[in-house]
Amino acid sequence: MCLYAARSRRARLLKLAAPRGTQPLYGGSFVRLSEKWIARPLVFRGLSPLIVDFQHHLSPDQSVDLDRPRAVYSYGIPVHTQHKGLIGLEAHIEMMDEVGIDVSVLTSSSGMRGQPDAALAADEKLSAICRKEPERMRFLAHVALGDEYFVEVKRRLSECPGAVVPSSFGNIGLDDQKLEPLYDLLEAQGKYLFVHPAIVTSESEASQYPAYDLYRAVGREFSLIMATTRLICGGVLDRHPGLQIVMSHFGGGIPFVEPRVSHYQDKVMWGLSGDPIHGKTAREPFENYLNRIYFDTAGYFGDLRPMRMAMLVIPKERIVLGTDYPQEIRDTTPIKKLIEALRSEGMAGNGAALVDV
Repeated sequence: MCLYAARSRRARLLKLAAPRGTQPLYGGSFVRLSEKWIARPLVFRGLSPLIVDFQHHLSPDQSVDLDRPRAVYSYGIPVHTQHKGLIGLEAHIEMMDEVGIDVSVLTSSSGMRGQPDAALAADEKLSAICRKEPERMRFLAHVALGDEYFVEVKRRLSECPGAVVPSSFGNIGLDDQKLEPLYDLLEAQGKYLFVHPAIVTSESEASQYPAYDLYRAVGREFSLIMATTRLICGGVLDRHPGLQIVMSHFGGGIPFVEPRVSHYQDKVMWGLSGDPIHGKTAREPFENYLNRIYFDTAGYFGDLRPMRMAMLVIPKERIVLGTDYPQEIRDTTPIKKLIEALRSEGMAGNGAALVDV
């Protein structure tokens, strides 16, 4: 049997000579093209690393009548841009085929605002999309606060590899006790937590970003630095050693401020020993926890410099692909360069086990 990787407009296929009625070597299904039988496997084990995009956005509810990008505002600041690229499953699959992405993990901005009804609606629609493309698409359960909604997240986890939370729920950070049931659930089921920058802010927070699109350009990255620091210093990783976490945007740039944050863990030096709030530290040195978190490459429009700098602090095996397509990246050229850079460093298949493929 001759096996070799091939590309087509519709999918990355594995060609092989196989008689009618046989099964693909690694699962999947056969289709007949011309006189050859071709398998679309679920996993390309042993051929090339499976490429997973951990941050891919699709908005199934969006109108198709937009003739140009349109900003959406909250408390007077832009928080989202609607455009035609956010819709159309077929176009998204074609993009994946062109750049060599095998599986994309879908989330929707409408579901990441901490609102139960919107989160439920996003889950329903993305679930339907993934059923149409089970080999190529996964989705994450969108989280809203409350025990009742955590029951819904538990139900959804039977069909998805994890859950997505914003970097904060208004004034509630990711180290808050209200989220402990979610962390217990994900850890027990072996599912991962994906942290995305908060789409919307509170009114008081919005006042800090009054012009220049400051919230999206700077504020969201700051929120991710805060979220990463809270998860570590707040003891979430100590209480949940088995919890897998994927932080978006390199944690907002946490590798670049890690030396500063680490030095502020010396509570004696800063006169904080005994302070029940500001004197708290994690059990291990701060930098050790960066070895336990996955960080995606999204947030920098495909620019390779942040990844190269992050590799000075984050272990290679903890860096995973995130494109933020089709928001911050809307064409294939930067994605191709990003994937090639990951391949050259032996990181192209990182994190594939998390999406259960």
